[in-house]
Parts: sequence; C-alpha cells; structure tokens
Amino acid sequence: MGVEAREQVLGPDGVVVDAPVTRHDHPLVKYAEAFTRNFDLIAERRSVVYHLRELAKASLLAKFMLCSGVSFDDIWYDLVDWQ
Repeated sequence: MGVEAREQVLGPDGVVVDAPVTRHDHPLVKYAEAFTRNFDLIAERRSVVYHLRELAKASLLAKFMLCSGVSFDDIWYDLVDWQ
C-alpha cells in the first residue's frame, strides 16, 4: 500500500481540482515516501492502520468478485450464523 502526496489547485474553469504533488523536495512528497516505506512498521504499531489495510484488501476482493460475476453455492452463505 502506498501514499501519494496530493493538493487542491484551482482548475482552468475556476473549480478546485485534486492534483498530485510532483516536486521531489516538497515536504508532502517526502512524508508520503517515508510513510509508504515504513507502512508495515506503522501498521504493526497502530492497529487502526492495520485494520484499515485489511479493510482495503477485503474491499478490493469484494469489488473484484462483484465485477467478475463470481457466484457461490448456497452452502457458503450458510457458514455464518446471522442470529
């Protein structure tokens, strides 16, 4: 998982748009690179970050299954006791 430095800039039509920060010496870029490089250590020490990463993995898996049309037998739905 990686972090990207972004900023809001005024677009040509006067609307604020999201844009990446590309200057390598910009503090946000340096922070994003350090955060990405040390992500596993941060996730290990902060359980919220760990759970966020696991949620992102589950969301990606669910989106892939939904978009690819994966179907399951009814037995898989009976594995969870909903009561």
